[in-house]
Amino acid sequence: LPLVYGGGLKKENAQMLASIPEIDGGLIALTRFSGEIGFYPEEYLEIVHLYLNGCAHA
Repeated sequence: LPLVYGGGLKKENAQMLASIPEIDGGLIALTRFSGEIGFYPEEYLEIVHLYLNGCAHA
């Protein structure tokens, strides 16, 4: 059964979450609710690249 992280993949946690072998993917968070609040779709590819670079089990 694939396990998908639903807490929100962000630039800050993508590599760390990708390094956990039991996690098979995640929901990408493009909205921030603290700091500079807003919607940041331009971060999508950066988050994907960070996640893929952190995958030791891919």
